Amino acid sequence: MSTERPLSSPTPPSAVASVSPLKAWITAARPHTLAASACPVVAASALAWRADTFRFVPAALCLLVAVLAQVAANLSNDYFDYKKGADTDRRVGHQRAVASGWIAPQTMLRASLVTLGLALVCGLFLLAYGNPVLLLGAGVAIALCVPAYTAGPYPLAYRGWGDVCVLLFYGVIPVCLTYYVQAGTVTATTAWISVALGLL
Repeated sequence: MSTERPLSSPTPPSAVASVSPLKAWITAARPHTLAASACPVVAASALAWRADTFRFVPAALCLLVAVLAQVAANLSNDYFDYKKGADTDRRVGHQRAVASGWIAPQTMLRASLVTLGLALVCGLFLLAYGNPVLLLGAGVAIALCVPAYTAGPYPLAYRGWGDVCVLLFYGVIPVCLTYYVQAGTVTATTAWISVALGLL
């Protein structure tokens, strides 16, 4: 029997607190997690700077893609963890916006998709800085894995793939691609640093 909640399931009144919409969305975006997506881009850009290949525009686009994809993942996780019953109003630790009754489930899902769409739009501009097939492949991987982390019948986070996703999407992919769109290649040093960051 499925444990997912129907979209129409109301949040218990006890879970609803007086929180402003702005605070609710900031909480849902989980700004304390965004350094994990920004640091790989900054590290790769520092390597490009050291190699005299730094380019501001592709570096900035990579940062936007990374941060927006992270926010989209956070919003998606908020929604799907609520649907699966993993998050409730009795959750210990950081509060979740949907489980706390601050944001409606459907609104959270739409916000996640819009944010992911913005990340992909920023990614399209990166096609001018490298092999389109390679960059499109990375974009497709991001688009699929953001919701798949906690969504569907086989969510990656609950099937032992969480650490692999972290290694790839917070290490190898952002570091190597950020360096690549600036330098046109990926060095061995860049590859090693990408793995090291992904394992942190």
